[in-house]
Amino acid sequence: MGHVARAQGQYDQAEMYLRESLALLKPLGDRRCIPLTLEGLACITVGRGWAERAARLLGAAQAMQAQTGAPSPPSTRADYLRTIADARQELGAEPFEAMWAAGAAMSLNEAVDLALAEPRHAEPVLSVAASGGVPRPAVPLSAREQEVVALIAGGLSNREISGALVLSVRTVERHIENVYNRLGIRGKAGRAIVTAFALRHGLVASA
Repeated sequence: MGHVARAQGQYDQAEMYLRESLALLKPLGDRRCIPLTLEGLACITVGRGWAERAARLLGAAQAMQAQTGAPSPPSTRADYLRTIADARQELGAEPFEAMWAAGAAMSLNEAVDLALAEPRHAEPVLSVAASGGVPRPAVPLSAREQEVVALIAGGLSNREISGALVLSVRTVERHIENVYNRLGIRGKAGRAIVTAFALRHGLVASA
């Protein structure tokens, strides 16, 4: 159910099912299903350090699959490979390999604990600017997040941002979720608030 929800873009629902699955599988020590669940969570992870966490989870999953001889099914392979490419691009080759190796060295329980201990939306507490009600992040946006914010303010869709930054749509979605979390944004007015933030902070020229 978690993998189906993920394929349909229902990421919150997918995370709930996959985390519930891990909690049930951990006492069983199931080395066939746990890696598939770790992969599913790696493919939807967001938040600060998402790429490091994804690389570690994927490294752990691959190591378990090498031991059991049961690789990922073809139905999930495309998302799996895309997440590897996204995380490698985000981190750089050497840091990615280091995180992958760290994950591969984990025990089954350590890998499951990592997946269960870090909720997707564990982001810094944010303040709201006194002037105009435009939120200010307690932790500065990353350079990539600022690029995404500027393109949102320019009216680009997620797919257009994906093309402009040469990222997958899912990676763009991750960055947008991170920005929303940092700015404390909820509801349908998110892109308008992001645009106001970009204008106030000089991330895009005002008209």
